Amino acid sequence: SHGKHRQLLIDMSVKYSGQASKLERLYIKARKAEFDNDLDSSMDLLNQIIDLYPDEKGAHNWLGYLYHYKYGKLDRAVLEFRKALEIDSQFSPAYHNLAYAYFDTDDFENSLRCIDRYIELSDSCANSLDTKGLLYGLLGRTDEAVAILRSALEVDTFSVRSLVSLGKIYTARGDYAEARKHFTKLISHGNYGIRSLGRLYISHIPIRQGKYEEALQVLNDGIAADRMEHFGFRTARKFLWKAGLYQELELYDRASVALDSAISILQELLPE
Repeated sequence: SHGKHRQLLIDMSVKYSGQASKLERLYIKARKAEFDNDLDSSMDLLNQIIDLYPDEKGAHNWLGYLYHYKYGKLDRAVLEFRKALEIDSQFSPAYHNLAYAYFDTDDFENSLRCIDRYIELSDSCANSLDTKGLLYGLLGRTDEAVAILRSALEVDTFSVRSLVSLGKIYTARGDYAEARKHFTKLISHGNYGIRSLGRLYISHIPIRQGKYEEALQVLNDGIAADRMEHFGFRTARKFLWKAGLYQELELYDRASVALDSAISILQELLPE
């Protein structure tokens, strides 16, 4: 598995760290500490790197990542990414990470500027393009969003975020045939979780149309298909959406049953 390969790589790095430079050994130790979930030690090692090598932009970038995704300290994350870019204004990974930090603070304009800079400095990838498309959508620039998301699909025909975002935009526009085409493509994906996601979002079309009975049937079909493959978080969401629709139809007993089903699945997926 990916986790085993990663652990093997770390173990080998530690084993042969004697052949590495002092800087490399500190990075190896920091990576191992992070993998062992000893985040404070990883942070201390990265700060040691910065003390010893003030121009080490990678350490600032890594600190920013930890502040963002492990500690939830977005202000500190932004500060570290900016420090990396003060050292090297062409350092594309910091622009990428800074874009997501701004995104998570709802600073969409700065996020867009950073993702544009990242795309300019590196090869375009679907992940960056669909982020840019999502940002355009949040800013209400839907025509530009559609164009960028289509570009992302040219890079990766199964870019999940692009397919979902385009499906949502077309649904909001009332172009249900296009929306269905993009949501249906998810259902043909090789990953069962993504197939389940497609079966969830395709019910968004009749919901948007106010056809709640039809939406409930679509959700029921999706749940039946999930049962044949794997019950997961997207199955729980289907039951939650069913509960919401039953409430709209004032069928409160059925809403309660659907809600109980969602809770039951989540309890199995999230053991104490």
